[in-house]
Amino acid sequence: QAQFYQQLGIKRCGDMQDIWARTTKLELADLPTGFDPEEPAKDAPETYKTPNSVQCIFTNCLEKLVNLPETEEWESKPDPKAYRKTSFRGRMPDVVNYRRNTTGSLDITAFGDLKSRGSGDFSDEQKGHILDMARTFMEHVGLCRPFVIVFLSDGVRWQFFRVTRKGQDELTYLEAPVISDTMKTGWKHYIEMLKRSPSAMGCVEPYVNGVELKSPLGRGGSSVVYEAVHKETKVLVKLYFSDRHESFRRELSAL
Repeated sequence: QAQFYQQLGIKRCGDMQDIWARTTKLELADLPTGFDPEEPAKDAPETYKTPNSVQCIFTNCLEKLVNLPETEEWESKPDPKAYRKTSFRGRMPDVVNYRRNTTGSLDITAFGDLKSRGSGDFSDEQKGHILDMARTFMEHVGLCRPFVIVFLSDGVRWQFFRVTRKGQDELTYLEAPVISDTMKTGWKHYIEMLKRSPSAMGCVEPYVNGVELKSPLGRGGSSVVYEAVHKETKVLVKLYFSDRHESFRRELSAL
């Protein structure tokens, strides 16, 4: 197992009590009124436990959720059709949450993958798949993000991971225990993610007045470069990290 995780390019640094890395138990709110997530029953025929069936059930749940009036006030919204699209760098997570009223890759607040209905822990291969997507996201899209939360689910079982940037080049992750109970605790955690501010979800991509940042092109030791639009003209924007002022001054003097 250790060798398997080494191949991911992400270092496992331990377990966490819950996805918010709190030392005290988080008091989760009840599910929204009128929202009762459908779940594939344990004794359902095998055809109802396949990835496609789980995706169909999950998509129906998300469509119900986004149409509830109270979700208009939430900070993030899921895209029920995300599994049909490429969300970032050729990757297609089954579930993607975006900042409210946006759908760009820089506005992703969290994402997850759906698996066949099962019991017990998710497999190393299943964990590796979502963690590899998180690595791709942090290395090529969320270049300024301190962390991203990702998850696995089959509609009943849920497992959350917090992938964190450590320094310039290293990624580590914490792994929460699998949640599987009749109280729909996993769904409650998921909805908590939708209610939290983008910054609380690690979504802290920079804002430049008068410039629309489109997509990150690369990250170096002192800065991140973005493709952007300024007054209808395509431009490149180079943003320096707060502790790299000297690098900025050297490049400015060379112009």
